[in-house]
Amino acid sequence: MSASAAAAGGAAAAGAPRAALVVIGDEILSGSVVDTNTPWLAKLLHSRGVDLVRVLYIPDSRTEIREALLDARSRVGPSGFVFTSGGIGPTHDDVT
Repeated sequence: MSASAAAAGGAAAAGAPRAALVVIGDEILSGSVVDTNTPWLAKLLHSRGVDLVRVLYIPDSRTEIREALLDARSRVGPSGFVFTSGGIGPTHDDVT
């Protein structure tokens, strides 16, 4: 059982689909914006039997985004899901 499954109050089924979430944004990391998407998505995935195995918080950096996506993909396997959140604002630093 992953830590996320334990924290969500139950065990994911053996062989359950796996997911990772990459949260992008300097504003999230600095605390100027509160991340409400991660708890919502974690609860939704758990209710659907998907094991959220990794959440990465990263800055608005093309290099960091690329590395985080590769890391997330490696953790969920070829049939898993990788979600992204943030990084799509109208400012120059949002590069996704």
